[in-house]
Amino acid sequence: MSEEDAEVRMRGWVERAVVGLDLCPFARRVVRAEGLRYVTVPTADVATILAAVHEELMELALPAPGSTVETTLVLVPGLAGFERFLAVLARVEALLPRLELRGVIQVAHFHPDYRFAGVPADAPGNATNQAPVPAFHLLREADVAAAVAAHPDPEGIPRRNIARLEALDAEARRRLRDG
Repeated sequence: MSEEDAEVRMRGWVERAVVGLDLCPFARRVVRAEGLRYVTVPTADVATILAAVHEELMELALPAPGSTVETTLVLVPGLAGFERFLAVLARVEALLPRLELRGVIQVAHFHPDYRFAGVPADAPGNATNQAPVPAFHLLREADVAAAVAAHPDPEGIPRRNIARLEALDAEARRRLRDG
């Protein structure tokens, strides 16, 4: 998959699923304000992926004056296998304490084959993290905390998301993910 195709597919998924179904009630404002940066790493080379994530972590932790970027999706289309993706995720998360960013930045993650531990592969709730392209989502914890504090029912978000996805049949969930 080309870098351009990866970004186009993820932008479409963010619009259709994340914003369109309101899976993340905090995303609409960030997306509309162009505060979401997309960075594609076109290789499966772990060192290259980690270097790109490191750079983006530092950009979020120490933003340039005038930067409007609030969050970054690092797209890694070369990490097709879910188990391999999870292994690289562990290394990405290990960067946080080494860079003294634990409590500053958090990492969410998405994959076409995402499956929550202990949940059947076809469970509708898995679709909350099933994106067309494997990705590491880097978020400032202070921004997340402020958004959660301003939301009337943050604890209800996962339950509401699962209900929305359960209302769709398997084919509709696949189309939502794949476009």
